[in-house]
Amino acid sequence: MSSVSSTIIQDIETICQTGRALIGYFYFDFRDVNKQRWRHLVSSLFTQLSSRSGPRCNIISRFYFDHDSGARQPSDNFLTKCLKEILTLSDQWPIYLMIDAVDECPNPSGIPSLAKWFFSL
Repeated sequence: MSSVSSTIIQDIETICQTGRALIGYFYFDFRDVNKQRWRHLVSSLFTQLSSRSGPRCNIISRFYFDHDSGARQPSDNFLTKCLKEILTLSDQWPIYLMIDAVDECPNPSGIPSLAKWFFSL
């Protein structure tokens, strides 16, 4: 993770500790195949955002049970829908997302880049 990202995350976490914001962050890493995948990004954000928010945890629980307690893999569309629901849940606190090194995520032909997808949320 870059030093700029680390500094920003530390500043935002100070706000989060007061209970006035949520943060989720992910670093794409060309050295780790698992940290180049969209599903790992989404899973990480689900975990981070639901761990500090009861209503978001409820969304993840419902999502889990909708897929036979994890026995069925969700589609990318379903993951996107769930992430949108988590990010747009109405409450009074902002959510900060730090996604670093997006350029290290492979872009197979025919699939929109992760950056374009993320900004379309």
